[in-house]
Amino acid sequence: MSFRVRLAAACAALAVLAAVFVLGLLLPEGGREARVDEALLLPLSYPAEIVEIQIQRAGGALALRRTEGGWEAREGERVWPASDERVEALAGLLAGLRQGRLVSRDPARRGELGLEPGSLLVLRRAAGRPELRLRVGARAPSGQEDYAGLEEQEEVYLVQGNLSVLLAQDRAYWLNLYVFPDEVSGDTIARFTVRGQVSAGPGEPPIRGGYTLARAAEGWTLDGEPADGLAAQAMAEALARLEGEELLEAGEASPAAGGLEAAVSTLDGRTYEFQVRREGERLLLRRSGSPWVYPLNPSLLARAIRPAGDLRSR
Repeated sequence: MSFRVRLAAACAALAVLAAVFVLGLLLPEGGREARVDEALLLPLSYPAEIVEIQIQRAGGALALRRTEGGWEAREGERVWPASDERVEALAGLLAGLRQGRLVSRDPARRGELGLEPGSLLVLRRAAGRPELRLRVGARAPSGQEDYAGLEEQEEVYLVQGNLSVLLAQDRAYWLNLYVFPDEVSGDTIARFTVRGQVSAGPGEPPIRGGYTLARAAEGWTLDGEPADGLAAQAMAEALARLEGEELLEAGEASPAAGGLEAAVSTLDGRTYEFQVRREGERLLLRRSGSPWVYPLNPSLLARAIRPAGDLRSR
């Protein structure tokens, strides 16, 4: 065989290998089974189609409902504001779930895979469309997939994502635990006055007030004197993002007298006042005009209300 013929044969073989490689990149593995992988697990066109997500598991059910202003969480007759960010992320995850590898069509294996009993997601859709009921079972050995399947169907699939991890979270995870509304941010806080003090716990210095931090044309001032701009801005941002560990109704907690009091004013002229008291082992924050009491992590409060010495200009 001449050199030219051998060269042509080698080039042809390389072309075939290149074509196979490109097709391997463009097409999923596994032929017919891979095309199943591409199918959506749930017949949802987009996340906004979901108007309610009910999480049912041992111990009760939590309903996350879409409202005109965002989302709310309901447990029996009790209603809390929900975290729009986290619930929207869950809705987006559900709308994008795809069928992975088919694991079983045997109803007897659903218990083995954690689907019976397991977390049940009931999804209600707009315009009176039928609800969807998704069973989420155990975490797969890979650690990156869950066993999941529609309740009325025999098929159980491996599904990529962290759905089982999300469903294992407690109620507080789904609530809006931020003390201030969204319009309060590190860039919109104009003035902050804090008085008194509150214990941060055994061995920790108290969280202490007694000063006013204000935004000025040239930066920040502390009681009228120049303040450390970076420290003041960091404190304003931590204060704006202050969040509790849970939401308690005002009647559930009656903080003792004394403690720390503060007022936060924004550039648009709004003022928010709050009080922090210690009740036993807990720090409880009550904001004026809010029906909620926020149990706080002392370290978060200490970042939001810094000692005056940390804020003075150096």
